[in-house]
Amino acid sequence: MEVDGINLAVGGGAVTAIAGVFGAWIKARFGKTSVSPVPLPVEKQKDFVTVQECNRKMCEHKAEIAELRSQMNRNQESLMQKLDAMDDKSEQRAKETFQRINPLAEKLGEQIGQVKLIKETFIQSVVGGKHK
Repeated sequence: MEVDGINLAVGGGAVTAIAGVFGAWIKARFGKTSVSPVPLPVEKQKDFVTVQECNRKMCEHKAEIAELRSQMNRNQESLMQKLDAMDDKSEQRAKETFQRINPLAEKLGEQIGQVKLIKETFIQSVVGGKHK
């Protein structure tokens, strides 16, 4: 649609929205409204929460959070002590293992040295024997 050189386009969604609002207005203006159940029960509602109650609850929650943090810190200290004890045991086992391995490594080193010496002696005797 063009009015004075300006294109006006109305999308389908806009038309649907306008029609929906118009239909709701017609129903509200000329329609019949029903309330059910009849008679409608009316009950007194609880009073609003007072500022004092909110403050009291806030203090209770803060105390509970402080207690939970305290428990968490105690649990953390206990766990750290257990980990330290496990670390000490592990360190002791490692020392004992090295105490058993070190003499074996020394003996093995000596035997490797002897085998190298025997090998060199053998090579010298074979090489020396061929040339003589």
